[in-house]
Amino acid sequence: MVLRVQFGFVGTLVAGETLKFVASTPEQDEIELFGKRVEPGENIGGVRVLSMTTFAARYLLSGRDLDANRICTAILKGSSMEEARKFALQCLASTAVTAGRFDEAEAIILALVAASAQLQGEEKLTHVRNLFMLSRLYRARGFLVLADKVLAQLQGILDNELVPRVPQELLNPQRRRELHKAYSDKQLTIKDYLDGLGREREQLIAREDLLNSPEIERQIDVLHANEKAALNEMNDVTERIFANARVDAAIELYLLVLRTRWELSQSVGKDDQGFDLLQRLAQLLRQYNDKLLYPVEALAGFRYLVRQGQYEQARSYLALARMVAKADIGFPFDPPEPLPNVFNNPAAESLFGSVNRSGVAARSMGMLAHVYIEEGKLDEARRFINAAMAGAVFAFGKDSEQVAALRYDLARIDRRQGKNAECLAGLMSALSLVTAANEEAALLPGGRTVELMQSREGIPLELIDVLVEHPALLNKRQRDEILFAAFQSMRRPAVESAIAAASIRHDQIDPGKKALVDRYLAAGRNIVNIRAGYAKLSAGEGAGAGLSDARGKLTAELEAQQALLKQLSAELAASGDSDTTGLGKPQTLENVETGLLEGEMLIQFAFSAERGYVLGTMRGRQVLGVVQRGRASVRSDVEALLRELAPIGHEQQPEGRGFPLDRALGLYQEALSGILDELSDVKRLIFVADGVWEGLPFGVLVRKVPSPTLTVPDYDQVDWLFRKYEIAYLPSPATLVKLRIQRGSLARKDILGVGSPTGPVPMSPVRGAYVASLLPQPTVSEKSGSVAAGELEQIRTLVGPSRARILVGPQATKSFLRHAGIENFKVLIFATHGYLASEILEISEPALLMTAEAGANRPDYLTATDIASIRLDANLVLLNACNTAGSDGLPGSEALTGLASAFFFAGARSLIVSLWPVEDDTATSVGVETMRLAITKKNAGVAALLQGAMLHALLSGPGYMKHPAYWAPYVVVGDAVVVPLGDKVDRASASITR
Repeated sequence: MVLRVQFGFVGTLVAGETLKFVASTPEQDEIELFGKRVEPGENIGGVRVLSMTTFAARYLLSGRDLDANRICTAILKGSSMEEARKFALQCLASTAVTAGRFDEAEAIILALVAASAQLQGEEKLTHVRNLFMLSRLYRARGFLVLADKVLAQLQGILDNELVPRVPQELLNPQRRRELHKAYSDKQLTIKDYLDGLGREREQLIAREDLLNSPEIERQIDVLHANEKAALNEMNDVTERIFANARVDAAIELYLLVLRTRWELSQSVGKDDQGFDLLQRLAQLLRQYNDKLLYPVEALAGFRYLVRQGQYEQARSYLALARMVAKADIGFPFDPPEPLPNVFNNPAAESLFGSVNRSGVAARSMGMLAHVYIEEGKLDEARRFINAAMAGAVFAFGKDSEQVAALRYDLARIDRRQGKNAECLAGLMSALSLVTAANEEAALLPGGRTVELMQSREGIPLELIDVLVEHPALLNKRQRDEILFAAFQSMRRPAVESAIAAASIRHDQIDPGKKALVDRYLAAGRNIVNIRAGYAKLSAGEGAGAGLSDARGKLTAELEAQQALLKQLSAELAASGDSDTTGLGKPQTLENVETGLLEGEMLIQFAFSAERGYVLGTMRGRQVLGVVQRGRASVRSDVEALLRELAPIGHEQQPEGRGFPLDRALGLYQEALSGILDELSDVKRLIFVADGVWEGLPFGVLVRKVPSPTLTVPDYDQVDWLFRKYEIAYLPSPATLVKLRIQRGSLARKDILGVGSPTGPVPMSPVRGAYVASLLPQPTVSEKSGSVAAGELEQIRTLVGPSRARILVGPQATKSFLRHAGIENFKVLIFATHGYLASEILEISEPALLMTAEAGANRPDYLTATDIASIRLDANLVLLNACNTAGSDGLPGSEALTGLASAFFFAGARSLIVSLWPVEDDTATSVGVETMRLAITKKNAGVAALLQGAMLHALLSGPGYMKHPAYWAPYVVVGDAVVVPLGDKVDRASASITR
């Protein structure tokens, strides 16, 4: 029998071979070998520790992370064997990633990466393994770009340093198998020879007639010499076996890196790159391992080639998917169809349980069903999906993503068979699982909690397709409601939940109730801090005699906080705040329509590989547009615009720098003109963040270009989108409802400005030198401090010294900020440097630079965690700094998290933030003009104010600053119509007259 890994281990029975399986669990075997369960604190000998690492690996593979943790903790406490301790740390990091304890996992992995960075030769493989763990962590956190950068560098190490060191003959899998067999046979021969020498020596020693005679001593010396030679030969053979094993490990890791990079390319819609990786993977699988692509990979290749019109090659990929999928369920010889049964793999059943109780079997059957769907064998596909359902329910739960995926597959079959009503019902059932609220998502700012279920794009997209093709299935209102729910399901809840948490806290006027909500939110923050403390201990900080006690105390404290959270949740529910623990819950179309004002349109996007949809929602109206290109193609044009928006100082302006107006016009025409051009009453656009558009301000799209030869100094003649519409952004539609039901600010003071920090300026990168090498590092202009101070002084002059307080230079510290009564101001302005978590060594989260406290020799920061712990009552937070709309860590993570999420969590109603590093002169112009307009246009909302400030920068700036890189980085996030200096939210705010 041959075992091949695919989403776990799936046995494939080979003709002529038999293998008897005796089912047992790791726990049963552990107790049988050691006489009991191993617990931390025991002294562990060398032989025993090797067995324990095997059990830890088995527990990991079977999903029993707590038991794997128990074993590995015992190894760390009781063994001095270096290799075993490294394995235990890797195991603990892996379980921490799975459990969502990302900070703890990162501390462990980065320590391993740093320790292995200088290894050379074959030992470099250890470093490569550690880097792969790091990429897995970043992938789990949603930092997809950084994960791919780690993998790309890892692939480079394998390509350039490890694989070239492998002798050519060992790259041939057949030759490796032959050598392995020859070496194993040689080992057995030498072992038999050594056993024979041992018996001969015992016989000589037993002969009393030759006792102490020179002859027996001579013969024993000969035996010793022969034994020594045989042992040397055995060591040589063993080393060759180990060398073979290292080659196998390097090749397997190489293939895994390619496979993971392919999966990432699928996640971010880079279809061309994904297919290139897939072809490379298929080639190397055949070349190095005599293996084939997994069915899911072959199917992806098939679909890509169909989209490219390469049908002949596509059929070969489909045939490969069918062959491997059948082999996985126990039919390696492609028997005639229909197959006699749905699962024919007794080996897999012995390892993983019967078909009805095995998630592995469910995946394998579901994959064959996918092949049948593509081949048009729909009845067979339905048969296998129905068979897979019981195992998926047992293994993953009836409300799991896996069950949702199977319901989705059944709906796809119904659609192809013309059963449109059944298809619609199935898709709505699957969607209800995908949109289930994530527990406690609102408690942790910046999206730090693990999403319990990743949204499947396929389900809502299929639902939209069905409603577009068969509108008569529902009346218009029902259709609008389901379309809205489908679009909404594709949004992630991190920022939305932070806003909802603040909304509930603001609405609690009763002191007792307010205190209850504060305790509830504080318990969530405490959980974060406890986990962070445990992560430091895991990384070795504070190691010593009290380390075990410290960990024990933290564990007990964590359990206590979790219990408190559960208790407070029940108390809040009993008091009538039943929505508190479901803060990320989607809103109905009716609720969102109620929150929208006249002249507002909420715009959402949904993209597949082939096409996209745009949904515009207004009060009492909803329109749907179609984009005739897929996500990768549209994203390519977006990235072309972003490249031209990269910040660059005016003294470095290259001759002829322009902006691709034709692409900006084309994107507008494709995505927005169909839902906007016929609606003259739309005045304000509220965009929901979408990955395809990430990083691009919609204001730079173009409605009309007066001349194709226009140069930058004449860009004030362009009909930019922001000139016609006020523009704001929301992380999700539900956010609108949460923000619009908030009361107005009760703050008694107007403006608090913080800026121009003094002291040491950070230039060192975060997360160790390795991660820093993958990312661009920030620079700080020498004139920035004086510019920021001048900006705040201008604003104070505008509003009057009695209405504004500024903290600049030595006063721009966290302690001054706390004592200033930050919760008593309606507008907060931070004119300082903003950093993503990827940029600063001392912290691992987004932050604003502050003046260091007296006597400190290191920079100080107002971090996202600091911000989330503050109670604000601010209508507007203006972050006149760099990168303040960036993600809560690294490139590739969810848009509009990080600092924005933290300020919403603290209680801000709207923010003005930057999408890229800002030229200081531009920052001053936009910040000062926004506040000047806030004073002179007292009823204007924040989106109208930013629109006016951007227009002022475009029209009045010098020629080179008419380029959108200078006036376009700022966006409004949150409630577009909140009046910054008002004591209420003006729901009838008018645009600024232009």
